[in-house]
Amino acid sequence: MSKRENEDGVVNTISRYRDPRIEEIFSPQQRLSRFDQVEIAAVLAEFGKDDERVKRLIEALKNSPPNEERRKEIERVTDHDLMAYVMQRWEILPPELQAIFHKAKTSFDIQDPADQLALITALDVVIDDLRSLMEITRNQGLKYWYSPLLLRTHGQGAHVGTFGKRLSSYFADLEFAQNYLLYARKMISFGKMSGLVGDYQNASYQIEYQALKMLGLKPYYGASQILPRSMHAILASSLTVLCGVLAKIAEDFQLMARNPRPLIQEPLRLGKPDQVQVRPRRIPSKVKTRRECFVLRLAILWHCCKTLSLKKNAILPNRRWSGWR
Repeated sequence: MSKRENEDGVVNTISRYRDPRIEEIFSPQQRLSRFDQVEIAAVLAEFGKDDERVKRLIEALKNSPPNEERRKEIERVTDHDLMAYVMQRWEILPPELQAIFHKAKTSFDIQDPADQLALITALDVVIDDLRSLMEITRNQGLKYWYSPLLLRTHGQGAHVGTFGKRLSSYFADLEFAQNYLLYARKMISFGKMSGLVGDYQNASYQIEYQALKMLGLKPYYGASQILPRSMHAILASSLTVLCGVLAKIAEDFQLMARNPRPLIQEPLRLGKPDQVQVRPRRIPSKVKTRRECFVLRLAILWHCCKTLSLKKNAILPNRRWSGWR
């Protein structure tokens, strides 16, 4: 076991890259709580909410949360993670409630819907953060829409544009990534409760449909014992697209800030007084050479003229400035 692996053999993420919201979603205790959620939905779909046994079962499960440590003890004997969960829950239930808990269910009738719920919840966190980033990008783009920026190609100055227009390009890329994530969310919103090999011999189409509907999922009628993992590939590829967009934006900012003629400046951030102060590289905020002054002034003049030409009651007609474009 390496230094970054926990006792279950799972590689831990470096602490500074962890998100407590995501960690909470995939914590062992939350996973067991999702198992409870799926089991309750299955019982409600089969027996109805007015059944007295169902009411007692739900109350018993809520009053006694799953015990991960006890589940691990049972798993050392059974060598089966989900069966260890079921046996741990049976310990708190009387015989008449044990009879309806996990009735005619195979392991992945519970595990697959629960894991799909975890993926959807985690993906919603990513989508919410992405929408916040898109809003910031949009607002900053409008704020700096007329701020001159020398655009480059192959590392060389090409045309004079605006910083706001560059941000609008980022916004379009982020919107594309968002649409990809929303499509992935739709494609993973499936579950199954079709029995041991997916043939419904010990299950029911109606019960499966109603139970999954309570969980916000849809039945995947092509499932065997498990859901096809190809739907997870769609989620992985959509996250890869988002990572590519974010990497592009980060690299673009890095290239714009490089010497000898930086286009943007990284702000100086001071830490706490008790911390060692490391002064970051400051990029000159003022243009120093005559040539750069001339280029900047020409850019400002060009955008002023363009702004006037776009106004409805502009003094100068568009045709006079067509040669400057």
